[in-house]
Amino acid sequence: MTKKVLATSLIILAAILMANVYVNSSQAAVLNANTNNSLEISQPTDMANNQAERSCANPAPEMVETCQAIEDEILASTVRLLLYTPLMQIEGSGYRVVNSMGHATVMNGRYLITHNHYEEIILSMLLDGDPDNLITINIFNTEGEIISQVPGQMLTVLLVEHETVVFDLGENDGVGYLTALGLPSARMLAQSLLSAGMEVAQIDWDGNASHVDWVRIDAINTQADTPIINVSNCVLNGASGGGVYWQGQHI
Repeated sequence: MTKKVLATSLIILAAILMANVYVNSSQAAVLNANTNNSLEISQPTDMANNQAERSCANPAPEMVETCQAIEDEILASTVRLLLYTPLMQIEGSGYRVVNSMGHATVMNGRYLITHNHYEEIILSMLLDGDPDNLITINIFNTEGEIISQVPGQMLTVLLVEHETVVFDLGENDGVGYLTALGLPSARMLAQSLLSAGMEVAQIDWDGNASHVDWVRIDAINTQADTPIINVSNCVLNGASGGGVYWQGQHI
């Protein structure tokens, strides 16, 4: 099967820098939200104690409940986005509706980590603040049910880098917009000590609903300072933007 190449979320490190938080380069750290919406650092699970990894791809009976709990946690903090415009004139291609879709991961109650290959027109309009208020964004849960619809003007493009975009939906009365919707934030692993052969969880979908695939890392390479994980799995077209997780932590 063709190997899917996924860029890991080094965007998390950029988010740390934007929040003026220092991370020692030799130490892994987990990002969590705090009450004043900054990004704070907490210590990750001691990876040295997790060398004897137990598989969730084909879990032993005693692992079924644990693996299901990890999947539930991952899916709870994952959404699907549909961004679209009304019928509009596009230079060189006449009139058409412009639309893009993909998965996104909830971070710190107000941010969405997603992919960067949305329609160029849509991303350009969002970067300009959607001045003509033409973009609508539907937010779906992983069951395919719409949970919110917001105008493009409500969304800020916080960062575009390394195959990744971070959107900011802001707060309502001091509470992150996504938290107010009842969506939990993913646990973030700022740096990872992963290696080939380890098992990770990957977001995929079947065209209607999202799910978790448990896959093995084939290799880890670096391109332009960005670690690239090669995993032994193919995802369905449209699954872009979904996270990859190690022991329930977004990497």
